[in-house]
Amino acid sequence: MSESIAEPKEKVVVLTPRADFYQDGDSYTVEVELPGVKKDGVNLSLENGRLTVTARRVEREAGNAIYRESLGGEYRRVFELSPGVDKSKVSANLEQGLLTIRLRKAEAEKSRQIVVE
Repeated sequence: MSESIAEPKEKVVVLTPRADFYQDGDSYTVEVELPGVKKDGVNLSLENGRLTVTARRVEREAGNAIYRESLGGEYRRVFELSPGVDKSKVSANLEQGLLTIRLRKAEAEKSRQIVVE
C-alpha cells in the first residue's frame, strides 16, 4: 500500500451563524451571532447582490481540560440582498460576539409621503 503524499493540514469546522433581520425607514439591519470571534477575524464582502460573512474563531489551548465542547472553527453565511440596497453605504460593528451590519436603502427604495393637492 502506498503512502499518501498530501496530508490534510487541518480539519476546519464550518458553522452557520444565526442571524436576525430588521427593517426601519431608511435601512436594513442584520445581526449575526459570532461568539468568540475577534474583530480582526471577521471578513465581509458584498458582490453580485450577495453579502458574505466569514469569520474565524481561534481554538483555545486545551491545557488540562477535563471536558470540552467549545471548538475553534470558521463561520460562513451568505445573504441575498435586495437590489434596493445602496452598496456604498454599508457599515458593520462587532461587539460582544454580535456583528451588526447596517445596509442603507437606495434613494429609490425609500418610502416617501406624497402630498395630495
